[in-house]
Amino acid sequence: MPTGSWAVLPAPRPDRDRPSARKCGTAWGLLAALSRGQPVRIGMWQQIASDVFMKPQMRHAFAGMRDIVVTERRRTPMKWQLWAVSGASAIVAACSTPTPVDNSRTVTEVETEATTAPVDLTENSGVRSCRGEEVIRGRQRLAELSDGSLVTMAPMQVNADGAPHAYHPDNAEGGAILHLCNAGKVYLPDGSSYHGSESNETCTGKFMDDVAKIREAGWDDPEVGAVNWYGIYATGRVRIGTQFVQNVKPPLTEEGFYISPTALEDRGFAPDDQRRYVNAITVPHAVVRRDSGVELGTFGVAWRTKDCPGGRVCDPVPFIVADIGPKIGEGSIALTRLVNGLEVTEDITRENRFQGAVSDEDDVMWVFFGGRRAPTPYTPGSVERHAEAAFEAWGGEDRLAQCLRVEQPVANGD
Repeated sequence: MPTGSWAVLPAPRPDRDRPSARKCGTAWGLLAALSRGQPVRIGMWQQIASDVFMKPQMRHAFAGMRDIVVTERRRTPMKWQLWAVSGASAIVAACSTPTPVDNSRTVTEVETEATTAPVDLTENSGVRSCRGEEVIRGRQRLAELSDGSLVTMAPMQVNADGAPHAYHPDNAEGGAILHLCNAGKVYLPDGSSYHGSESNETCTGKFMDDVAKIREAGWDDPEVGAVNWYGIYATGRVRIGTQFVQNVKPPLTEEGFYISPTALEDRGFAPDDQRRYVNAITVPHAVVRRDSGVELGTFGVAWRTKDCPGGRVCDPVPFIVADIGPKIGEGSIALTRLVNGLEVTEDITRENRFQGAVSDEDDVMWVFFGGRRAPTPYTPGSVERHAEAAFEAWGGEDRLAQCLRVEQPVANGD
């Protein structure tokens, strides 16, 4: 395509090039917003008009248009808007029923037609709305929808609780993906106490030295000290000075790892059996605050809406709520990988454990459906099957597309 000129839109073939319902719905929503003069995020324009949504015969034209407009966006914002509208219009044409497409139309003609179209898909085609009332739950901002489900935008931090090889007495040398200092608080006979993770120096130095002495003394000797293990499963209690310290004796699995629990449990297994807890490596699960109003064992969906790695389109990923933490915005290793379009693998190491983390505060859309708790077992296959069913019952991708067209609260925003 010649530099500085506008491409003629290629004619989509509806029988072969029809985008998914989510892409179609989002494209119509973009046109509706632009027709009403509403501001639309650049990230949304890029997502809709990006060549990754196009079939091969449409890619080159849109890629060329993007190359022109991105470089001129600040100087000529109207060209950028025309490109966005034309991209959405082409996708909408591909979504429509098979009708002849005039391949000679220019971008300007497409833009004129689009902005005069009577489209308003806030509530459309029988799809349930994603508009809600903003609420504060657990000091975070969410939208509560009419059916009680909750929606918010948040980052995605990695939570490894429930991973069978999360913690080992020898840390990385033993094959652990997390350092033991993240799992406990030391209490000493002189009345002092400290968290193992309070600093790097404490973590690898004083904490490990004190833990070695306490373990050698049997974990519960008042003359030596004790550790309150809150990140690994432990039993028993002991009085250290004036303090009663709980959960001081951590058992080991046959493989030599400590047991990493989750708040959601399968009580068909003993508390000292790692299978009782939801595996962070193989099961997509999410973390919520205890006061968020979201029940353990219910389902939701997470969707990376802006910056999918590699210029791809990330798919929404249904999950189970399986753990309690400081805030919404944490997911298991499996969930974070799937949300970023990565395969779930059991070959998780210290090098790739955080590969799925997303730091942008308004990139990942989190939806919590509420409703009934999942039945056991919490195996990958069972969770996937029930989570997918819950997603479809909530409204599936069509309703999720509605959520993208409504400005959602940022969980940790002002």
